Amino acid sequence: MYLEAPYVIKKDNDYCAITPFVIMKSQLDTLHWDGIMMLTKVCTDGQAYVGRQTLGTGNSLTGVELLREIIWFTRKLPEDPGLVNPVYYHRPDGTRLQGSLINLRTSLQRGKSIKTSISSRTVSSYERLERDNCNVVGQTVFRLGLVPVSLDIAIPAHWLPTLYSTTGSFKVMRWNIGEHVHKFDTSIPSYHKWFVDVCWGLALKNSDSGATLSGSFGSLKAHILNGRRIRVQFDQFTMEADNIVISGSKTTAQLLSQLDTTEPMVFAAGHWKWVRLSTDGSILTDIYEMGSAAYIRNSIASTAASWFVQRRQWATALVTSSTGTVINGSKTDLANAIRNGSSLRCVVHFDNNDILAFTADHIEVKDGDVAAQLIRYIQFEDQSIPGFMPCWKLTVVCTNGKYKQSRWVVGEHTTYGEKQFNVKTTWLVDH
Repeated sequence: MYLEAPYVIKKDNDYCAITPFVIMKSQLDTLHWDGIMMLTKVCTDGQAYVGRQTLGTGNSLTGVELLREIIWFTRKLPEDPGLVNPVYYHRPDGTRLQGSLINLRTSLQRGKSIKTSISSRTVSSYERLERDNCNVVGQTVFRLGLVPVSLDIAIPAHWLPTLYSTTGSFKVMRWNIGEHVHKFDTSIPSYHKWFVDVCWGLALKNSDSGATLSGSFGSLKAHILNGRRIRVQFDQFTMEADNIVISGSKTTAQLLSQLDTTEPMVFAAGHWKWVRLSTDGSILTDIYEMGSAAYIRNSIASTAASWFVQRRQWATALVTSSTGTVINGSKTDLANAIRNGSSLRCVVHFDNNDILAFTADHIEVKDGDVAAQLIRYIQFEDQSIPGFMPCWKLTVVCTNGKYKQSRWVVGEHTTYGEKQFNVKTTWLVDH
């Protein structure tokens, strides 16, 4: 099992990484029939814990405690000589200790990704960044609630959506996973360090009508096909795309890792905010209740957007055909890169010429093949199903040529079944 950790916390002299982005499988290329989340925590003392939760319900199944050899990989943040990390460091009241708020705001405007360290105890990657007058607000959504002191994953399992501001504010909500149950909120002023990854550059800027203002669609598409991660800036927000779909002359980013807010530092009443933003200027927004399938509202509008690509080099380790035949590269080279700590980007080519690009949430290497999972992917329409409701398209793509989706209604333990395709896939690594 190979994982990217969205959240790291210090426990005494050890560190623990926690992720909700694993779905139980029955075999390498097949998800378990009952849709079970595997809430995973691994620590530098060798302790690991996997909590199991039935998708779309509040049912926590028996967890498993393990002792395992765990290999940790880190990636040094590339730095600009004039932009030393932490770019900004402030006290709980927001007063400056180090760095420059102007440099932080400029980095945000230029599409850079930003991480935070809170009181030197936790490190999180911001899933959404927002301009708030002269300040910056970061949002994280997919953090898991932990038991104080022991840092065990709490039961019942719950999300900890959090807002962080350069004013020093630090606001946390607690909502049960799989049910619309609000526990309580906290607001804790804290020391914040803000770290910037400068390795991002503009590829395309489009108007609200889809006209090109800077860069080119061809450049953006080429970067996507070469494995680059994508960040999108629109209105006052900047986010990394959870997945990218290229369909003809249009590229669409799904931006799912956020909750709705009424003000920069005020969450709405526990509502997911799911955005589909396209290079033709269209923006579709759907608001749903956390932990249920209750629809709140949606909107269709148009907006200008800037598309930034990661400048870090990605290399094609393998290209597999729809039958699993190696077209280019080597399955062994791909497996070795993953074992050496590389992230993995998959570019999947469908028979209708659509292309899906994503960063693997969870990777497994077994018997010479590699399988990658994508969790943050939603289907919003299906004309063949009366009364269709949005569903998670839990995806596994494998080097044997198989691409499988298990579809589950958001907020419910209701399945629309599994779809399977044979696909050509490009497998790209950055290490």
